[in-house]
Amino acid sequence: MKHRHSGLEHDIAARQRNIVFPDTAANEARLWRNLLRRPWNASQIAGVGLIFLTLLGALGGVISIQLSISEGQGTLWQRIIASFGAWIVLLVIAAGVLVVGWFITRSKNHGASPR
Repeated sequence: MKHRHSGLEHDIAARQRNIVFPDTAANEARLWRNLLRRPWNASQIAGVGLIFLTLLGALGGVISIQLSISEGQGTLWQRIIASFGAWIVLLVIAAGVLVVGWFITRSKNHGASPR
């Protein structure tokens, strides 16, 4: 039992030592390996898809702003709203859904009796 406990402590210490290249590479490889091995449900896949869609939209907005800066159409805020307005609205809606879901989950768990 003592040997197993010592091995666990060594593994935890090795994972925390994340400041030099081999350790950071090993920890990142472990992260991606664990993420890819576990089964994902539909909501997790949809969430990752929304994250990538948001990032692609932001990239498109940045490109659009850069193109409109050279043309000089409108003020900076007008160009930002024109490029990112729809994404801002979508992110606010998504955040609202998450907050409502958190409150619903919290209220269900709050009423449950402890075991």
